[in-house]
Amino acid sequence: MKTLVFLCGYDDFYFRLANMTAHTIRLSGYEQDIVIFTIDERESKHATCVNLAAHPDSSLIETPKKGRFFHHRLCKEFGYSPYEQKYDFFIIKTLPGTIIAKDDYDFILYMDSDMLVHSPLDRIFAYKTVVSDYNSRSAYKDLKGLCKHLTPEEVAAASEMRGIGGGAFGVPASHFRFFDDYRANYLKFINEVPHDQATLTLTKIRMRNEYSVEQLPNRAYWIHYWGHRKAQMIADYEAKYGRVSQEPLTRRSEVPQHEPECGPITDFQ
Repeated sequence: MKTLVFLCGYDDFYFRLANMTAHTIRLSGYEQDIVIFTIDERESKHATCVNLAAHPDSSLIETPKKGRFFHHRLCKEFGYSPYEQKYDFFIIKTLPGTIIAKDDYDFILYMDSDMLVHSPLDRIFAYKTVVSDYNSRSAYKDLKGLCKHLTPEEVAAASEMRGIGGGAFGVPASHFRFFDDYRANYLKFINEVPHDQATLTLTKIRMRNEYSVEQLPNRAYWIHYWGHRKAQMIADYEAKYGRVSQEPLTRRSEVPQHEPECGPITDFQ
């Protein structure tokens, strides 16, 4: 089975986090393809870095200003320069065009760049349907303002299921249509919700009769440092593997040459 794990590192801060995530993926025993999508030239010892700004299909991840608002605000809140690029990293989760040759893979796993992996991922790749990160909320609650677009039947279904876990989702080749369905929903409703969670969940609801989305057990494979827990992620990583440089990583030559020595990882608490 040929598998791919992909992450996004769209500025100095998130590239540093994505590189930590990729490092722990490798330490968990994963030896196949990892890609970190960037918007400039980068290098990682743990993954292949793909510069979307230089990709011939880069226009497929350009969206109106509304769609970039979330990333712009998030970087500012963490004390880093605002994200000003024209590329929307919610769109890259849909792998449009030739950005990834999906036909080359039997299973593709997306992961947020704020996760530390502590268990082998092999069992995830054995799933025959779409799988997602853990989510305790109902799908109806996750839809936010998109609830008004549901049919009565969809409202009933949404009330009985949980929302998709947007931090990670895995898709087997037989269900790669998921990427297209999600993209269509995201672009259709981009001016209503400046985030991907609602449209991911809408996709789950509307495609429920064609394929299911199963949730992974909470913390079975990783710890997800969502929201304002990024500093805790860095602290937990550094407690095991040594200090991570806080200097901006803006060019290949600036990537630190030293990686701390590490053994197998177990858990992050």
